[in-house]
Amino acid sequence: MKRRNVCFSFSLLGLVLVSMLIVRQHRHYVKQAASGKLLSKRGGDRPHHFNVSHLPNANRSGARQSRTNTIQLYHDHAPNSRTVLLPAVPSSTSEERVRFAIGNYSDASNPLINCNITSQVLLHTDQMPWIMESLDSTGSKKTVGGDEFYVVYKDSNEEWDATAVAWIQDLHNGSYGLDFVTVPIKETFSNLTGHGNLTIYFQYSCGIGFTPQPLKDNWKDNGSTCLETTAHVKAPRIRVFQAPTISPNFSEFSRMVSFGDSLLQQLVFGYTRFFRKDVFWKANVNSELTSETLDKRFIPKLREWHGGDLQDPTVGLVIGSSVWDILQNQNIQKADFRDHLQACRLYIARVQKEFPNTTVFWKSPSTLHVHRMLPGCNKDRRCAERVRYMSASRSEFLYRGQKQIMAELRIPFLDLYEGYFLSAPYTVRGDGRHYQPKYDRRMLRWLYSNKTVTPSIFLE
Repeated sequence: MKRRNVCFSFSLLGLVLVSMLIVRQHRHYVKQAASGKLLSKRGGDRPHHFNVSHLPNANRSGARQSRTNTIQLYHDHAPNSRTVLLPAVPSSTSEERVRFAIGNYSDASNPLINCNITSQVLLHTDQMPWIMESLDSTGSKKTVGGDEFYVVYKDSNEEWDATAVAWIQDLHNGSYGLDFVTVPIKETFSNLTGHGNLTIYFQYSCGIGFTPQPLKDNWKDNGSTCLETTAHVKAPRIRVFQAPTISPNFSEFSRMVSFGDSLLQQLVFGYTRFFRKDVFWKANVNSELTSETLDKRFIPKLREWHGGDLQDPTVGLVIGSSVWDILQNQNIQKADFRDHLQACRLYIARVQKEFPNTTVFWKSPSTLHVHRMLPGCNKDRRCAERVRYMSASRSEFLYRGQKQIMAELRIPFLDLYEGYFLSAPYTVRGDGRHYQPKYDRRMLRWLYSNKTVTPSIFLE
């Protein structure tokens, strides 16, 4: 009996010592993950949890290493954790696929000469806004910006496709601020649980998304990262989206004419009918806006299709251009879009000269959501060519440039860009450029509304 009690005592003591060791190691790895010093073994992507491995001998080649001191941390079971690694370990394919797309060349135009592809992120949820640090394929923290992500939060009790989307600020040091905003199409919020799934789409890395024509012409595709990862998290602080207001309001006109590409069509027209009886669009101009196409296509078609209507001062005109300017492979604009932005100024001058009694509105660019088209798009030659230069960074650049010009010219600017950015879940399936009619109808309703902007409010 004594011998049995002694054995039991030693077993109990051993169990206590092992438990203390596990807790100590657990704290050690959480501390490493929070500091961004953790190196993770390359491997497959695992949503909803993260696997932490200490690999002091990890290298860029991704050669197999012996796994030591491995421990799994489940976010749901670690409520005190304030950092999340996504994906669980650095992607083993992201850098390989981008290098394959770009090819092997060593001149200054290769974006990977001094930059490693982002293959993982470390999310800090203990500060407002949340901070997301980019990590390369070895799990090392990057110190340069230029990555493009799309981050969606969906509450566990959410009936829509998303609860909020992060408006992302590149801090140019390898870190990114995440300001979560409710999706514009959702107007009421109730029965939210305060936790849900966070999905991050890795779109581009190392400034590849901002690369202009013709630098990607010889690449196998657009060089996108094509990585998606999800984890279950506590809800971030979420700002309620505020619809834009304009002056004068569309309701002050007897009729509104929309002229331009398919995005200007969709502002007023669904699949089969107009959203209102007092709006009109005739046909697609099918052209990028340059100093050459302005007088060859835009002004002649505007005159031919709407010249009669625009003699009436109670008819308003909506114009703009961005999608064709970004996507046309032969549209050599360089990074600054200098010719296009000059053409925007000339466009306004031409319209005001020809139709002096017409009130002109300029519609902001829309956001291009490349993750809504990939990776399947790259397998189709025609689709791959169409998205070769497609990115949110290029559309945002045009948005800021056009907004500044219209402010200088005192032209009413339909500032719809934030709404477009937050509404990737409501683009047409497999498209990334065009939006669903239910969202386009919502935007048009804003332009007829007299609602004033209220101070920023947050979901409780």
